Amino acid sequence: MEIQEETRDWSIGQLARYSGLSVKTVRFYTDSGLLVSDRSAAGHRRYGPTDLVRLTLIRGLRSLDVGLDTISQLLSGVTDLQHCLRAQEQVLQLRLLTVRRQLAVCRASAQDAAGAHGDRLLALTRIEAAERDRLLERFWGQVLSTPADPAGAAQLRTAGTPELPAEPTAEQVDAWLELTELAADQDFRKSTRRIANWFSEHTAPTYKPAQWSAQMNAVCTLAEPLIADGTNPGDQAARPAAAALANAYAAAFDRPDNDEFRCWLSGQLQQATDPRAERWWRLVAIIQPPPDTDPDGQALAAAHHRRAHTMRWLNAALQANTRPASTPLPLAEPVSV
Repeated sequence: MEIQEETRDWSIGQLARYSGLSVKTVRFYTDSGLLVSDRSAAGHRRYGPTDLVRLTLIRGLRSLDVGLDTISQLLSGVTDLQHCLRAQEQVLQLRLLTVRRQLAVCRASAQDAAGAHGDRLLALTRIEAAERDRLLERFWGQVLSTPADPAGAAQLRTAGTPELPAEPTAEQVDAWLELTELAADQDFRKSTRRIANWFSEHTAPTYKPAQWSAQMNAVCTLAEPLIADGTNPGDQAARPAAAALANAYAAAFDRPDNDEFRCWLSGQLQQATDPRAERWWRLVAIIQPPPDTDPDGQALAAAHHRRAHTMRWLNAALQANTRPASTPLPLAEPVSV
């Protein structure tokens, strides 16, 4: 049948036939407000070519699982097609990630020995709702609220938000499940945020992120061979590294590097140390191992894990090699979260 432009004399059956949909579906879209029909003298619904165009668009969007509310906004002019498709792309990407992770857990659990299949399934259930809300991204958004070094914070966020490989091992699946549960731990969130805010609140106006990074790299260069040799943090050999650590913080905070400052710093670092941070980076390193193309043979996650381990040793060395001050500076009040 030849379609006459802008006439609205098609019956609902004709529109259904032209569109390839059922009468029931056309009636549903009309009742939902996505199509608007005229009425004949006898009260029958009447449609035209414009309705066929709208129906074709609706059918295409529904094939992408776009919601009826979003389609209604598009047809009423509240949004445009490009914005609608961009938004749906994000929805489908998140759904794809979720399904891929579910598949990974299913595969890994199916390979377990008899009687041990349930552990991963229970862990997945505990974090499933939180994961839909982009749990890892929300974790970093909360703990890095006031970074002293925005560029460094952005790198930290990127390195600390791993994604499972397309074909993960059982160890990687378990590491991802543990990491997401750690991210959901409110106490760990508060602890990490307190540590990040503590440094930001004490840096001086003269603080330079590049200078701080260079100093801390030098400090770790002193400490890492000692750690590799099994040197106890309380040994005399650890004193130069502990002194370099104190000097770096004194420069960042614009304070004199003396016994009083070191006593205060040692107490602060004890409060601002959480062993779960080292565990976090260990899990990230398992999920995203160093790529073969990495010229240094070490990924960012592995580097952060190594740095966390080194800092824990340095903090212990500072504590062991610091003489109590006669009038120590008061400890800062914990940051409220």
